[in-house]
Amino acid sequence: MVAHRPLTEVRAAHERFEAGGLPSEVVLLFRAHRWLEPGGSRRVFVAGSAAMEFSEVIRRRRMVRHYSDKPLEPEVVERILASALRAPSAGFSQGWAFLALTDPADRARFWPFVPVRVEKTPTMQDAPLVVVPLAHKEAYLDRYAEPGKGWADRSEARWPAPYWYVDTGMASLLMLLTAVDEGLGACFFGIMPEHIQPFREEFGIPDEYAPVGALTVGYRAAGLPPQNPGVEARRRNPEEVVHRGNWGVCG
Repeated sequence: MVAHRPLTEVRAAHERFEAGGLPSEVVLLFRAHRWLEPGGSRRVFVAGSAAMEFSEVIRRRRMVRHYSDKPLEPEVVERILASALRAPSAGFSQGWAFLALTDPADRARFWPFVPVRVEKTPTMQDAPLVVVPLAHKEAYLDRYAEPGKGWADRSEARWPAPYWYVDTGMASLLMLLTAVDEGLGACFFGIMPEHIQPFREEFGIPDEYAPVGALTVGYRAAGLPPQNPGVEARRRNPEEVVHRGNWGVCG
């Protein structure tokens, strides 16, 4: 039987979760509960629900850098990785690959290649899942050299943007959003150029695959502080960035 709760209780739970005051185990219990506004039919789901409203997933997405060392269930890891494969790609080229690190020894091999990240936020190393998305340019050049596309010269000059990076970035975003939907925290960060080749050598990455960054995924650390108010203060509003009908016509 589906349980119903007042919207005020849902909002209070959301606030406690975002402030780090609600244990992850409690949040996951909400997966089997549906929450309705009194007298209404609109469904509202607490973080961790497999059916959380998409607008809520987007609202809750933030870069989480402090994790507990609680392991992830294998099926959760698989859902996060599988979500990346639903990203769009030019010509359905799917020019991407993903290095997933769940074993503690493998994750330990990764962290020396992002020393600044470790220095600034060492608790990121507690994340039980690290994913490195890799872009494969050759898959796009091959796809568009096929008869149906006709770019037999494989010239990169034909491309208005390097969509192998764009598409791999979109796949990364889907993993970030899926982590939120699972009641988890996640963060995307870069691997600096001087560490790329040593990283390739350590993990046997072929030269034709280019890392676009890395993701950490895991349960938020207990007592995670609320997001810095300065972040919202700096968030640009639609009137500043949306140009309607013509450049310079905002709002």
